[in-house]
Amino acid sequence: MSRRRAVLLDWDGTLVDTREALLRSYQEVTTALLGAPFPVTEHDRSWILPLRGADSFPLLSDDPLVVRALAEGFHAAYLRL
Repeated sequence: MSRRRAVLLDWDGTLVDTREALLRSYQEVTTALLGAPFPVTEHDRSWILPLRGADSFPLLSDDPLVVRALAEGFHAAYLRL
């Protein structure tokens, strides 16, 4: 009989509803860096939430330094929330 050494679970959005934490993370970082929260409308949420962060941040700014700051700030906020 073999013993399992590890079990991998996809908790983010599968076992735990992380939608609110994702939204708050986006809104915190965009308010801090862009001066206004995003996403606000259901339309905005419907196109940004399915994207990976790496794909979404360049859509919010053309400045590579701002894109990097968005990514770093988002991840920090998401881990905290």
